[in-house]
Amino acid sequence: MSSLTKEMVDSYGVLTEVREGERLGANGPVSLTLGFEHGSVLVSAAPDDDTIAMQAVASVDGENVSAERPWRDAIGRGLIWVWTLQNQQGYEDGCQLEFGDVTRHDRPRHLCVQLIVAASTLHVATVNAWL
Repeated sequence: MSSLTKEMVDSYGVLTEVREGERLGANGPVSLTLGFEHGSVLVSAAPDDDTIAMQAVASVDGENVSAERPWRDAIGRGLIWVWTLQNQQGYEDGCQLEFGDVTRHDRPRHLCVQLIVAASTLHVATVNAWL
């Protein structure tokens, strides 16, 4: 995942849209596609072991969820950090995306979105600002 995440930060540009793949009932999406100016990334839950997978894709498919939180606050921002999250059992079951500054005063300067896989679905949360 590290070469892809480096490329996302270095050359993908700003986030332009987010689309949700299949859902498992009310639990949440199985996958999200993040569309950037210069590339797209499919983030998905691996059902066999509840790990997270990220891969570059040619197109963005699924229901557009760009207007939903937290994505609406991420649109128009570029990534400045991407972390891979590993649980105590050694499974890579999440990632954290930090989107950078914007000039609008009605949005926080940085936005951290965390994607965690549980029950074969992606759970999306925002991380509060550091104190």
